[in-house]
Amino acid sequence: SPQALVARYLSTSTMPPPVNKKRKIAAGSDGTRHARRTTRSQRPGLSIEMIAKVASFANYGDGIMNICKAVGRKESAVVRYTCLRRNYRYLQHSAERNVRAEATNAKTGANVRAWMEINTDWKDDPVVGCVTREKSEGVTSTVTVMENGVRRTNCSAPAIFYNPAVAIDLGLVEVLKNLVENAGIDVNATMWNNYTHDEPYHLLVHNIFHENSACFDYLMTTQKIDMNSLVVSERLQTLKMFMMESDEISKERFQAMARLPTFGLNEPIDVAGRLIAPLIYMSLSASAADVPMHPDHMKKIQVLLDEGADPLREMGDNPSPMTLATTAASGRANAGDSSAVIAGWKEIVRMMKENIDEAEMN
Repeated sequence: SPQALVARYLSTSTMPPPVNKKRKIAAGSDGTRHARRTTRSQRPGLSIEMIAKVASFANYGDGIMNICKAVGRKESAVVRYTCLRRNYRYLQHSAERNVRAEATNAKTGANVRAWMEINTDWKDDPVVGCVTREKSEGVTSTVTVMENGVRRTNCSAPAIFYNPAVAIDLGLVEVLKNLVENAGIDVNATMWNNYTHDEPYHLLVHNIFHENSACFDYLMTTQKIDMNSLVVSERLQTLKMFMMESDEISKERFQAMARLPTFGLNEPIDVAGRLIAPLIYMSLSASAADVPMHPDHMKKIQVLLDEGADPLREMGDNPSPMTLATTAASGRANAGDSSAVIAGWKEIVRMMKENIDEAEMN
């Protein structure tokens, strides 16, 4: 055994046996003598700085959390600072977990924001800061689909701070604002994708898939959004057309876009060379031969009317939205369409009539 080996070594060693040191005795005020005890401050131990250094090499999940719990609230701030200060691997780790669906967008965004709270100079950081338009356009594809179907993902720290689509995905409005105002990116470009969508979309389209409205609200305040810009560069569908067709956008966000100067409530939409009023386009998008009108589309029609779309305005040789809706309601009834479809067109006629009556009263 190890103990036996040590004993044998000591018995054969020529070294003198160890000296048993006597405990120091201190005299008390009453003349008695007491054994001196080592205080806690005299005992050797790890400093909080040393613990923080160890934590910086620990697992980013439970490892650091357990260390912070062990050292206490005040000392954990030192651990947190030491671990996150200029730690770009932490950002990459957070992005990788998001790609593997091990962390939600909200959780990943919270992790990045915690890093930003420690690195308050992130806008001037040598790795993720000092962003320019050229740098941003150099990180357009965070996800690349190879010819053999393999997905190659860019989870580097700069991808989070240079790609506005990733910032929107993670709800990092501070990063998006920095890219728009300081880097001067084109908010109507369709060059960026993110970890959620492989295809590059208009930045506003990336917004509608998320409940967090901070980035959407910010883009609305910039007054730079062009509703006639393309959704995807290879298609002819404009942002205006997409938002009217989509079932995923809320009434509130649609209303915010309808108030933009570039929306053009009474400006025609070019559909294969045919000019169609937004109200007609919206009504046709809501209808189908055998499917009831989508309730969200009906709400959008009401939004267009409330914001100033004219149901009596004609577009060239095309009839007014009111005439088209009235004709469609009677025509669908004569064609024997379902009662739900007919009821939908009648509801559109009712909304338009109500809008006309209100306008005449005012």
